[in-house]
Amino acid sequence: MGCRLGTVQLKGFDRSEHVHQLCHPDLPSTFPPLARAGTGGLGLWPTALVGRLRERGEVAALLATDRLVTITGAGGAGKTRLAHAVGEDLADRYADGVVWVELARLSDGAQVAGTVAGACGVREAAGVAAIDLLGRALAESRMLVVLDNCEHLLEDCARVAEALMRAGRGVSVLATGREPLGVTGEVTWRIPPLALPPEGERDSERLGAYDSVCLFVERARAARPGFRLDAGSAPVVARICRRLDGLPLALELAAARVRTLSVERLADGLDDRFRLLTGGARTALARQQTLLASVEWSHDLLDEPERLLFRRLGVFAVPFDVEAVEAVAADDQLDPLEVVDLLSRLVDKNMVQPAGDRYRLLETLRHYALERAADAGELAELRSRHLAWFRRRAAAWGVDREVTTFPVLEEIAAEAPDLLAALEWSLGPGRRPAADLLYALAWYWGRRFAHEKLRAVSGQVLAALDEGSAPWLEALAPVADELYFATELGWVPAARRALDTLEIAPAVRGLVEHALSLGPAFLGLLEGVAGLERAAEAGRAAGNRNLEVMSLLTIASLLAQQGERGRVRRLLAWLDRHVPPDAVMRFLLDQTHANAMAFDGDFAGARARLEPYLDRSCEFSIATQVGLIALWTEDAPLARRAVAAAERNLAAGAFATAVSWLRAVVPLVEGRFDDALRALGEEPSPWTMGTSSFRLRCMGAEVALSLGDAGRAAVLLDEAEPRLAGTVLHYFAGVVHLLRAHLARGREDVREAEARAHQALDVAAEHELGLLTVDTLETLALLAADVGNDVQAGRLLGVTDAFRQRTGYRWRYPYRRRAIEALRPRLDAAHVEEGAQLTLADAVAWARRGRGERRRPNHGWDSLTPTETRVVELVAAGLPNREIASKLFVSLATVKTHLVHVYTKVDVRTRAQLAAAATSREAERRRRAGAVDPQPGARTR
Repeated sequence: MGCRLGTVQLKGFDRSEHVHQLCHPDLPSTFPPLARAGTGGLGLWPTALVGRLRERGEVAALLATDRLVTITGAGGAGKTRLAHAVGEDLADRYADGVVWVELARLSDGAQVAGTVAGACGVREAAGVAAIDLLGRALAESRMLVVLDNCEHLLEDCARVAEALMRAGRGVSVLATGREPLGVTGEVTWRIPPLALPPEGERDSERLGAYDSVCLFVERARAARPGFRLDAGSAPVVARICRRLDGLPLALELAAARVRTLSVERLADGLDDRFRLLTGGARTALARQQTLLASVEWSHDLLDEPERLLFRRLGVFAVPFDVEAVEAVAADDQLDPLEVVDLLSRLVDKNMVQPAGDRYRLLETLRHYALERAADAGELAELRSRHLAWFRRRAAAWGVDREVTTFPVLEEIAAEAPDLLAALEWSLGPGRRPAADLLYALAWYWGRRFAHEKLRAVSGQVLAALDEGSAPWLEALAPVADELYFATELGWVPAARRALDTLEIAPAVRGLVEHALSLGPAFLGLLEGVAGLERAAEAGRAAGNRNLEVMSLLTIASLLAQQGERGRVRRLLAWLDRHVPPDAVMRFLLDQTHANAMAFDGDFAGARARLEPYLDRSCEFSIATQVGLIALWTEDAPLARRAVAAAERNLAAGAFATAVSWLRAVVPLVEGRFDDALRALGEEPSPWTMGTSSFRLRCMGAEVALSLGDAGRAAVLLDEAEPRLAGTVLHYFAGVVHLLRAHLARGREDVREAEARAHQALDVAAEHELGLLTVDTLETLALLAADVGNDVQAGRLLGVTDAFRQRTGYRWRYPYRRRAIEALRPRLDAAHVEEGAQLTLADAVAWARRGRGERRRPNHGWDSLTPTETRVVELVAAGLPNREIASKLFVSLATVKTHLVHVYTKVDVRTRAQLAAAATSREAERRRRAGAVDPQPGARTR
């Protein structure tokens, strides 16, 4: 007896044959699988399939549950190659094999059924249609029929697929085409592009792991043996892959060009991709030999209304919504009511890709669409309608008036390339620049530190207008802040003149004044803060909430950094009520709160405000604030997180100096002070962001002192201290006084050290700067011990130890830590415990009383108070009274009063006599002191 094994195409046979097995009790009943031709009739593909493991699995899984699956996708997306790979994977699932039916070379739909029947081994019969023969012949078969390239014969392929489905449950169909067959029971699976590397990735190893890059590299090696991905070529190849949308055909054609072109030349030539990407295999279908032929094949399959909409969609640079299409593409030739239906049909035919609730054209198809629109004479009108639509979009966002929120910013980001394209169109001959689009674009560029694009586009817009005119100032207003942060300041003189001479809208004036005030404000100058206040008032008067809030937020942030605690509290109370939780600028409010908390030693509260920002794309300034908290709490892991966040959002321009001091934090916490000093020696943008420049010098001076280099510390302080005159930089003024006190202590100049330390204490106490108060009290403890007052030293260290224990404030620079640790064995524990019971305010009051109780003579140099001594030094240095007042943060009248007292005490009558006597006294002191190491034993390396 015999058992039917099925219809199989055996090796050596041209067509499938019915195969039976002879069965008998004396014969073996099991045999190895029959050797089919190729893999189930598929034959071998000439090249290996790169990637697509996930896609192969998904299609195979669909075929396990559904009998008709159609792979759709744009031309060149790799549908045929994927279908072939799936057929190879599933060959053993079907007893009668996998049948491959190539339909691309057919031009007559009547040939489809016969071609499929022949491939399945079904013999023709006179008078019986081939489609009917299929149903009868395959009734008991178990096979997978692959119908490849159905799009140009869609109706006939659909009828054949239906016949195969009716033939029997053992027959499954896998079809490929640029649109679905439209058959009942069909499951459509859209092939995605090959995996693309993200923007900004530059590591060659990571880039080489993406399927699109792998395919390009493999085909490039075939064209030019020895081609490899390295640090130079990898980012360029990634850019090529992104511009070609990960389409395998386009990538293969591009890779073939590596035979004669560098990857850089190839990438630059993609603007003319249809002329560049030619030269496919001679044996390939004509439409697969050039990129243009592939696109034209798809375009020719469209009907005329579909072609009309398709070419008009090319004007959109990024994904668009239906409303935008109706506004831009519809006119007398294209009814708005037809748009949705036509768009749906283009999606079905894979000429348009769905993108969430939007739609997009692959870049290659967009290039082709623009060419067709230009050929039709429609492009200029389309671009004008495109510009009008996006001006309406930008006006609806209201970023020129209202506080910008993240939902609005996300919409701007999604449409920024179209905003830019519209703006660039407006700059053409005979058109007026659409400067209103800059409001939205400035937010987009600012969040991404896109300084080069900002400079280029803003420069184009401003150059198209008369410098200093009202239209020029109106175009400058939305980008002025970001131009400052990009250190592009050529506009400043003309803007100042224009503000002084033109009558302009309050909001425009306020925005420009805000930008002009940033530099002085970051330097702590009162004029800068006053300018920001005028900007806030202009916003309030104009009903422009965005300008008012932004200005007050800037003031609060700056004053918090600089130590103006009283005003900051009042501003924060107002801002908490007026800054929405989802405002883009909310980070600045949280940062300001955190800054105020950190100065009090509330590091837990500060971290709670800031840490949520660290693990996402955070503002650069958040990372710097976290870096300070990490330093103060000696938290190396947190410091590394802060640096990593900063590197992810690396700031250039005005922010670049902050990068240097932030990079010093990790080596400081880890005790690598030479490395820290090197980082602090780099200042890319000196004094553009004044707070960063002051911090860089103060930290540098602290590290220099720790390494025993008092000279370098003094030089850094000499650079910083003159700039503090007339500012509100209280924190930095206090730090400079404290560092000067340590330098004086190293010279054994007790009076100078005490005077400077008390000046630091005055600043810290007046402005409630808790951390600075602790550092200053510790310095006063060292000074007290130097003159034998161990009781005072013990009590002061007791209060600072208690504060540190309570708050987690651990950081001391080594020069101060070593001195304190050397002092501790001398101190009575009872005195330290007494100090621990005091509050900081009590300790400050006690330190001040102790100073006042020191006995001084009534006459002579030793009778001078610390402030009087400082006045004498400044007179000797040649400073007039007004500059002395600025340096000491006192009035001119107070300086004159001090001088009257000094003249009486040291018995001089003129300013010149005082200067000469002070200079002579200082020279004698230096002669007797000789060269003294300012911090004995400080250098331990």
